[in-house]
Amino acid sequence: MAMIRANRQLLLAALESVSSGLASREMVQQGSCFVFSNGRIHTFNDEVSASIKSPIQLEGAIAAKPLVDLLSKLAEDEIGLEKGDGEIRIFGKGKKAGVRMENDVLLPIESVD
Repeated sequence: MAMIRANRQLLLAALESVSSGLASREMVQQGSCFVFSNGRIHTFNDEVSASIKSPIQLEGAIAAKPLVDLLSKLAEDEIGLEKGDGEIRIFGKGKKAGVRMENDVLLPIESVD
């Protein structure tokens, strides 16, 4: 997969706006993940569902807390993202880190009203 360029602040704002749908305990598969699917970011915790247009084109589920923690620590305005084996790699100026990622979307986003 080619490197995706993204505005870090826009991505963080989008993630924050759907964080109300994250589960504190995993009651639904991928309930503690941001699910990127069909140009949107989804969260669902069996009670609250949230979705927003994604600033990046990506498919898969990424663990929410490690992703937000990593993006919050970076200072760059623009970051690079690259899908790797079981992870999303995030690049800043002279920095590289990975966060666990599942390629298959298991969150029941189609069945949520």
